[in-house]
Amino acid sequence: MDGSFVPDIDHCYFLDQKYSPSGLHLVHAFSMLERDLQRLFDYIEPAESNLCTHSHMLFQLLLRACTEVETNATEILSLNGYVRKDSRDWTMADYRKLETACRLSEYQVRLTIWKGAQEVFSPYAPWAKSGPLTWYQDYNSVKHDRSKHFQKANLANVLNAISGLLVLLYAQFNVLGLSEYRTTDGFVENDGWVRDATSLFEVRTPTNWTESEKYDFSWQTLKLDANPIQKFPF
Repeated sequence: MDGSFVPDIDHCYFLDQKYSPSGLHLVHAFSMLERDLQRLFDYIEPAESNLCTHSHMLFQLLLRACTEVETNATEILSLNGYVRKDSRDWTMADYRKLETACRLSEYQVRLTIWKGAQEVFSPYAPWAKSGPLTWYQDYNSVKHDRSKHFQKANLANVLNAISGLLVLLYAQFNVLGLSEYRTTDGFVENDGWVRDATSLFEVRTPTNWTESEKYDFSWQTLKLDANPIQKFPF
């Protein structure tokens, strides 16, 4: 179905500070990455034949995108009370716990300006079978030894990383994760794909939630509660 897409205002709990104190900051960071990627496309054609292209600019984008993935995942887990049993730094094994609540593996992201067949990215698809995220592994490799692994700072990994960040934002904030200005004007839904009119990307969300997994509520009533947000038991 074509046409403007506006989320039900009663489901805009993700705008409340109780839900995510730094939500606007997180979305703004994605917007800056998207703008920098768009400028990069003035020099590297967004095409399947360029997926292996690597450069220092792509290296910077990969580091920034994966850092934002870590930041978002850490905030979601922390706000829900998740704590490691040891004092070691969190790893992707911790972040993978988000799959249970969000079904990140089922999200798809499509680049709206693309030449070639591989226009759809499913950055968390390996999690459906408990597999590793290759783009994240490559990020760690090139971050720790750029001289040896510089070729891994390529367009394919950057697009998967930025798509992975977008999926996390959409899972948290719905369509408002696409816009740093927190407005629903200009969002379009077409055959299950949702995008902002000015965005490089569009998103398709999981569709197989069972009726028992769905729930409804009145945010206008719940927001008056001192503790309206229920934590997920990760």
